[in-house]
Amino acid sequence: MTNQELQAYIAGKIHRSDLAAELPGFIEAARVNINRRFGLSLVAFVNPADTNAVLSDWPDLYQFDALRAAYEWLNDGPNAQYYGQRWNQVC
Repeated sequence: MTNQELQAYIAGKIHRSDLAAELPGFIEAARVNINRRFGLSLVAFVNPADTNAVLSDWPDLYQFDALRAAYEWLNDGPNAQYYGQRWNQVC
């Protein structure tokens, strides 16, 4: 999976095409949490084709935490909690 594919996945899950400018921030939040949780030093995505080993091998880590961040931004507590729990399960 690439950065572009991850952004499309998140936009599709939240059913919001108007949040394109916010998607990189949700993904960045996920990257920071992954780095913190696993002691990694993943770098931020810059280009649409960017990827890394975690996104390639365990895309759920990025997907669930980016969705958690998106739903927090949308003030949707139940969905933010759901995806936060899913992320913890995958961890």
